[in-house]
Amino acid sequence: MPAMRQVALLIETSRGFGRGLLRGVAQYCRENSNWATHFRPHGLGDACLDWISDWRGDGILVRTENERIADAVRRPGVPVVELLGKLKHQQQVPMVRVNDRSIAKIAAQHLLDRGFHNFGCCGYRIGNYPFLDIRVGAFRQYIEEAGYPCSMLHVYDLYVGKSRLSWERQQARIAEWVKQLPKPVGVMAVTDDRAFDILGACRMIGALVPDEVALIGVDNDECIGQLTIPPLTSIDPDPPRIGYRAAALLDSLMDGDPPPSEIIYIEPRGLVKRQSTDVLAVDDVAVSEAIRYIRENACHAIHVSDVLAHVRSSRVTLETGMKRAIGRTIHQEIHRVRIETARQLLAATNLPVKKIAVDSGFRTVQYLTRVFTEAVGIAPARYRRQSRIEP
Repeated sequence: MPAMRQVALLIETSRGFGRGLLRGVAQYCRENSNWATHFRPHGLGDACLDWISDWRGDGILVRTENERIADAVRRPGVPVVELLGKLKHQQQVPMVRVNDRSIAKIAAQHLLDRGFHNFGCCGYRIGNYPFLDIRVGAFRQYIEEAGYPCSMLHVYDLYVGKSRLSWERQQARIAEWVKQLPKPVGVMAVTDDRAFDILGACRMIGALVPDEVALIGVDNDECIGQLTIPPLTSIDPDPPRIGYRAAALLDSLMDGDPPPSEIIYIEPRGLVKRQSTDVLAVDDVAVSEAIRYIRENACHAIHVSDVLAHVRSSRVTLETGMKRAIGRTIHQEIHRVRIETARQLLAATNLPVKKIAVDSGFRTVQYLTRVFTEAVGIAPARYRRQSRIEP
């Protein structure tokens, strides 16, 4: 029997993302590995490093928040896999993380689909988290490519390290920014933490969520999700899959394999819709009602004629209004909702593909497979495999 590998886990337990990473690492250990893990619960950036100074092990998985942690894990001959990438020099270390551009695209598309023409994005001070800067920049790019302006706000992170702003001053700054945004507005917060701050600022100035400010966060943190009023729409970056892939990479490095030449990016799991974006920013009553009817009934085998009968409008008038509001025809919106439903069912359930085809409005597996492959680029079965934890 091969010797047990001693692996240190410097991953925080104070946030849902870190706990998700640890779940993925744990699954890898159960399935593949002869690891003995060394771990102490801690917050991001608050790791107690007394034990690791004398630790003699074989590999390290780490979220490097500061130079103190970077110095502690820097040791000759011990492979390290990075899971945060905050420090520039740590970006040369083998790294696994979520695809931030994909997160931005999901957020932008969701708010565009809600019919918004005004947008904002709130992140941290530029340079604090390089990959979150990419997330913010990509969101702005997608919105501007759609033909709309995007207001930006960058403020310090009060929860990590030393901040130059008190909580009251930061909230006042966010509130002033929200107040000057043209309404209704769709806003992406770069994390759920930042979304929590924005919701507080909205309450300070009396801005209604989602009617005036539709807000989407990132991380799908279960604790923040329970604290927010209204419940927060968020993007699930799939931390268990990131943790699983990072563990697999560390195992290969401990085997002596060469490190990857580039960062390994994991696609986010998808959008978790809640009340904070449950609104349509469409002035045309008929168009708004048509979109809502489609999103509630598209999977029930409805046709364009059913939508026209429901809103009592001519096809030319309604098509023109929908193209102006969301950039799609009636048929295209029905099609989009069905594809999105199939994606969610494939990723989040173990339902047979035949049942998913029926539940998403495609009726047959053959029809679902043809349309899904055309829209997504891969077949439903392969999409399901890629959506699950795997090396």
